[in-house]
Amino acid sequence: MAKYKSLAAAVWGNCSAKQKGAAIDYGAGHIYCTLNAHEVLESMNITPDFTYKSADPNAAFDFVHRRTANAEIYFVRNEKDVPVKATWIFRVTGRTPELFDTETGKTTPAMVYRVDGKQTEVPLDIPALGSTFVIFQHPVLRHAVSLERDGQPVFPSMVQGTGVYGSSLSGGALYAAQSNNCHVQFSDGTQEDIQFFASGGEPVLHSPWTVTFPPGWGAPSSVKMTSLRSWTDSPIPGVRYFSGTATYHNTIHVSAKLLDRKREIWMDLGDVREIATVEVNGRQLRTLWHAPFVVRIDPALHTGENELSIQVTNLWPNRLIGDQQPSETVHYTRTNIHIYDKDSPLLPSGLLSPVKLWVDGEGKR
Repeated sequence: MAKYKSLAAAVWGNCSAKQKGAAIDYGAGHIYCTLNAHEVLESMNITPDFTYKSADPNAAFDFVHRRTANAEIYFVRNEKDVPVKATWIFRVTGRTPELFDTETGKTTPAMVYRVDGKQTEVPLDIPALGSTFVIFQHPVLRHAVSLERDGQPVFPSMVQGTGVYGSSLSGGALYAAQSNNCHVQFSDGTQEDIQFFASGGEPVLHSPWTVTFPPGWGAPSSVKMTSLRSWTDSPIPGVRYFSGTATYHNTIHVSAKLLDRKREIWMDLGDVREIATVEVNGRQLRTLWHAPFVVRIDPALHTGENELSIQVTNLWPNRLIGDQQPSETVHYTRTNIHIYDKDSPLLPSGLLSPVKLWVDGEGKR
């Protein structure tokens, strides 16, 4: 017992007499008896492996960090179901932060970042529940350290085709979804004013949509929609209660002048319930399953009229609810799970907002 007390005294010393933050030397190490682990690391000037800054007090992110022989790999996730503007801070320097999109397999250098001491800061506009891999592997080259509009910081979008972003298909060139005048400062001390122009209204979808439905599920073969709205707003019961995949058809006119410029043309489907697959001229481009529902379409376009089809799949409750309507003589579903009845609210379905087309901002990039 005496030996135990002697050893404890040697290790801990007189902690109660020590000032907060003071350390007791023991062997090759130090004993901190009044600080928690986080405070100890701060006192040793060891910065967090990952942290963030945001004007949104509710912002929250979690991360996983993996190290390979030649790369630092972070997976970062927005915990909130709302978009957030934040600066991600990594304890890595000397390498370019690159965003890896697991859906497309494309890796894009972060268009704006700066090094502060032992950390690299990457400002981003992160979508609701958005996530990405941030990979530090290649040497740092000339890059933008700030992007401002009217003296206020611009947060580049993490998602290509939205806001201001860097394109993985164009070597990280700067693009903007809307007109923007931005002041850019670069890592070599140079500065530049970049002006992005809107597409000027070309091309635009004005014609009505034709929506086709598969046979055998109670819906008509097709309906016309002069404006996009939920299937549940239809006066036709077969459309109102439809569950499955319906296809929207339209055409896009593209001029030779537009394609000659080799500009990026993007489509924004807006509010989609729930999943959409976009085809242009019979070429399937991408299946979109989460917001923002944007897809680049110019690789499939040609001069003149282009055929557009969007397959949209909703959830099953609407058909289950429709089968329980007193007026229904044909039932299309069978289930032993009875959580819906004839008065249950229908779920919005289909394309719910105008489909927007825009061309990348023209100007210095």
